[in-house]
Amino acid sequence: MSQAERTETTPPTKEEEFSVKETSVLFEAKASWVLLALLALAIWFRFLPLIAVSTFLLLLSFCMIWWKKKALTGLEPQLTFSTSRVFAEEEFHIDASLTNNKWLPLVWLECELAGSRLVSWGKQQRTYVVRFLWLLWYQRIEWTIEGKAQRRGVYECQDVTLRSGDGFRFSEQEKPFPVGQVLFIYPALRSVRPPAFRPSLQWGMNGKQGGFLEDPLLIAGIRDYEPGDEWRKFNWKASARTGKLQSNIYQPVVTEQLMIAIDVQAFLVQPEAYEDPSEQKKYELQKQEAFENYLSIIASFAAVYEKQGIMIGFITNALDYKGQPLASLQPNAQLTSFLDQLAKMEARIQMRKKDFLQKLRYELPRSVPLFLFCGTVTKEHYQWYEQEKNRLADVQFFYSKESEYSQRLTRLAKPFDEYVQQPARKGG
Repeated sequence: MSQAERTETTPPTKEEEFSVKETSVLFEAKASWVLLALLALAIWFRFLPLIAVSTFLLLLSFCMIWWKKKALTGLEPQLTFSTSRVFAEEEFHIDASLTNNKWLPLVWLECELAGSRLVSWGKQQRTYVVRFLWLLWYQRIEWTIEGKAQRRGVYECQDVTLRSGDGFRFSEQEKPFPVGQVLFIYPALRSVRPPAFRPSLQWGMNGKQGGFLEDPLLIAGIRDYEPGDEWRKFNWKASARTGKLQSNIYQPVVTEQLMIAIDVQAFLVQPEAYEDPSEQKKYELQKQEAFENYLSIIASFAAVYEKQGIMIGFITNALDYKGQPLASLQPNAQLTSFLDQLAKMEARIQMRKKDFLQKLRYELPRSVPLFLFCGTVTKEHYQWYEQEKNRLADVQFFYSKESEYSQRLTRLAKPFDEYVQQPARKGG
């Protein structure tokens, strides 16, 4: 940091956070006319003490008003985030700078970032306020803001508020300055062990015929036999040498892809579920926690498969934080695109479940396996699967709450919590 002295304030109270900054009545523009009239009366009556006092107050008033007006001109704040994307509970920092591009020095200056439930500053403060003393003419100061992502979402830091005035703080003003920074906060990753794809899954082909699309002349390795392996894959020499059945691993000639469908209907909040406001708030918090856990597991599944070289696609019935439908993504190698959509997602919908399933019918690539995540497997899910099962390469359902229809699809439907690995307990 430069020569300017810096002090960080404590987080403001609710009343202070929304209070309007006031200027002393003596230094308002209207008060100057009163002082001018008082000076005229003093001169008329030739009352020297009153002439001296009114002249001093009038000059001081003009000085304070002019200083207040010019204090925030010529300032150039800049914020640069250390990263544009983080996972929840991760820390980041902002490289901040402020340049005073004028000859008028500032005795004091406050810089404030608006509070947000998505991030915290310093010691878990939601609103960041820093004060500088003596920002000289044409001086540039630099400092670092330490932050932590508290929860999933999109943090838009469009403006920074600067506040300054005269040296005695009789008058002050504040003004927003655009900085235009956006931080995508992804769901927190959890330790998961997602299911392996069945060995006979035919990537890149319609229907359910056995075998991979592979080049039989390019052997990438050898592994133990698994149920479903074709006879043509057996490596008889390796089997005889090891005493165990061995299968060849051929070099794939198609890309392994996966579509993830996210149904958020089960996580919608009913505005008047309870008459008691405290019960309603508790209900809304439970829904929100369940939704965040839901997205964390989905993101963790995708991260594991991405490391295995599987391209991830995305389709959902959810809206984003601006109330707009989230666009579908075809499978691609950039997991960032998928996680960006999760960061934007809200537990709100604009379409009925039948419309969402109809969307799957037309937008889902037939040759790509589908993982459908939902709160619970419903009748509509079951009927859709019965109609489409012969046209799809592979479908698996993952749910949080068991139902009659998840039991009917017991081979294909599993609770996603089963795949979450619990941390080992210390001691014993």
